[in-house]
Amino acid sequence: MNQELFDRLSAERTHRLNQAAQKLLEGDDLEGAAKQLAWVDTAGKVIGATAPKKGGIQGPVIWAAIISLILLGLAWTLHVPLVHITADVSAETVSLKLDSTWRPHQRMNMKELFINQIASLDAPGLPQLAVASPENPASLEISGQIVVTALEIPANAVLEFSRSGDTGDTLHIFIKQTQLHLTAQAGKADVTMRLAYGDPVQRRISSEIPETINIITMPTGAAAVELRLAGLQDWRLRGMDIKALKFLEEYPPDSGQFESVIRSGSVSIEEVGKKQEILDGQFLNLSPKKSRRAELIPAESSEQLRMTFEGAASKVEFGAQDFKTNLSPTWFEYILMQKPISAFWGAMLFLIGLVLKIRSALFS
Repeated sequence: MNQELFDRLSAERTHRLNQAAQKLLEGDDLEGAAKQLAWVDTAGKVIGATAPKKGGIQGPVIWAAIISLILLGLAWTLHVPLVHITADVSAETVSLKLDSTWRPHQRMNMKELFINQIASLDAPGLPQLAVASPENPASLEISGQIVVTALEIPANAVLEFSRSGDTGDTLHIFIKQTQLHLTAQAGKADVTMRLAYGDPVQRRISSEIPETINIITMPTGAAAVELRLAGLQDWRLRGMDIKALKFLEEYPPDSGQFESVIRSGSVSIEEVGKKQEILDGQFLNLSPKKSRRAELIPAESSEQLRMTFEGAASKVEFGAQDFKTNLSPTWFEYILMQKPISAFWGAMLFLIGLVLKIRSALFS
């Protein structure tokens, strides 16, 4: 029965009840009242057979239960898109991509400096040096008392760091997809400049007053600028704002296959208080979004670097090469750790309310 017929029948039933009462009150018309009541009784049976039953589960209750289960399932499986982490990793190689221009504040003292892909070199105290140009790039090697006073590497540059030497005092930096600016001061030093075309040029700085050398490299793509700093003393690289961080090495070279160069470390997820130890050869894949602190220092081993990163990351994967675990918490874990009491009682009240609602719909 459609709603219109149902409403008309209900209204007519009420009207006939009123008529039966009127007949009894006005004239003791028992026969007329009986006819009206017989009609009312039949109409009541029709209404009872077609009216919505309270004992059935109503649509809104079903949908509420379905939506609740879906939301609970999503909260149980979907991971928080951004987490705050602290990573402390010792590795043979550290690769990163800058999110903004990096200008180290620390002056670096060393005994040897090598840099290639030089497009422009300005050394007022050494006018006899050959002139480098983009058409004839140069490499420069300096041995003596050297201080790098300024280094500027633009955003989106890809940097790869490694160490060598018996005591690990040589730092190798390969820089791709950028053009860097470097200023160094050299005193009592030997300078060798090699052009892509032409004979090498050698000069000697005998004065104790350091000579200033300003260098600009060529814009590079896949071919890297090599910056080698040997005999480094107490170095610490800070202030890097990074958006990619890897601890990988392609092996064999040009094979497209990568191995982890991590030797030890740990990563902590602040939101849930989870700390994961990283063993030799295990993988750690990070996608940083905001750096709070990024610092690179020598590790205890002469062939390793120690990278410390604090900040936000959108991906934190850990484990073996073919079986990595997402360390980012699910939404359920996140809510439970952030507001454990509220989450517990909220879930309990919700479930109790849902059960009571279904019970009421079934049995009332």
